[in-house]
Amino acid sequence: MLSQSIASLLCKKSNLSYLIFDQSFNILDFNEELVEMANDKNSLKFSADAREAFWEFIGIEQEITKLFKSHNQKSFEIPMIQKKDIFYNVEVEIYEQNKSKRVLIAYFRKKSEFSLKYANAIQEINKKTLIFQTEQKETSTQKHYYDLINKKLLSFYVDSDGIITQVNDTCSLFFSKDKEMMIGNHFSYFFQTRESNIAQSSVMRAINSEGRETLFHTNIIALQKDEIIYENLIICQDITYIKQVEEELKFAASNDSLTGLINKNGFLKKVDELIHKTDDETLWLCLIDLSDFKSINENYGRHAGDMLLKHLSRLLKSLVRDGDIVARVGVDEFAILFNKIKDEKYLESTINRIHETKDSSPLIYSANDTIVFDFKLTSSCYPKDADDAKNLILESKKLMRLKKQKNRVS
Repeated sequence: MLSQSIASLLCKKSNLSYLIFDQSFNILDFNEELVEMANDKNSLKFSADAREAFWEFIGIEQEITKLFKSHNQKSFEIPMIQKKDIFYNVEVEIYEQNKSKRVLIAYFRKKSEFSLKYANAIQEINKKTLIFQTEQKETSTQKHYYDLINKKLLSFYVDSDGIITQVNDTCSLFFSKDKEMMIGNHFSYFFQTRESNIAQSSVMRAINSEGRETLFHTNIIALQKDEIIYENLIICQDITYIKQVEEELKFAASNDSLTGLINKNGFLKKVDELIHKTDDETLWLCLIDLSDFKSINENYGRHAGDMLLKHLSRLLKSLVRDGDIVARVGVDEFAILFNKIKDEKYLESTINRIHETKDSSPLIYSANDTIVFDFKLTSSCYPKDADDAKNLILESKKLMRLKKQKNRVS
């Protein structure tokens, strides 16, 4: 049975809900907060199919297969799932319990209120525009205005069974298929939705003729006759770029814009994640403090200082393994987390190589200016010196202050 400690601790700390299941979607574990979010609460139980409790998981079988086959990809995201008027992102991550057993953990994370406001605004605009245009019956037909207002919006009609009865030009163009080829097919042949009832506003995915995946926020308007719904008009607004902006903002929140390294917040988070996942393994954190960085800015200018920071960041990344983490944690401070150190000789040799860069790799700033730099380096160890990322850095800083005091005395 999968240990619950890692998932429970992470979720409690970050106010997340989680669901653990295997490749066949059999539920292995979940936390209590998830029960209220399930589409079918009775299906949220051990050994049940996760897709029965969360219809949003229908259609992600290929993504999960990719996870199990990939050596690089460890997770994927299902964006904008709506639960009780709140949008969530769901991150599905593969977790290796041991060499013979791997499972999946789905984290449910609330989206910002701004994303929700945007989605609601688009939905309202589409609906009002459609109503306005279709009411102009004296000037043209409903179909004419339907195509007119949707010339940049993908839209189509489905009957009560989900069969496509009409598509607009944009929809036909998106898939590079004649309308006749689409009409008569079930909408799921072209679109993947995460709602069991198409009459609800939701998010759909579709892949166009060029293989590009697009996310659509859909506004679904029921068409009634004698109080009976006979068709649904579905208007799709491309929200893929919102996802791209969110990823850029997410990157900016945890990465340093100058060097491209992760920043202090991102570093602390990654280190704590590794600590919670490690099995009695030693982690080493090295803190690197540039000496007299202020004087470099004063003597050569701020641009030279920026170039030195980028230069040093590239050097540090070139000297460590892929699994190690290099970060900029202060104006003139860098940190390296050496992950899974089994032989301290590797750590010692790497630190020696880092020290050697001070003499072997000065910054060639211009034809006339070569900037020689110096730094001090200290290290701390998990679990010997501290039990979390913040205290590991504090321990290294403490050692750094002692080293500076010693140098001043000497």
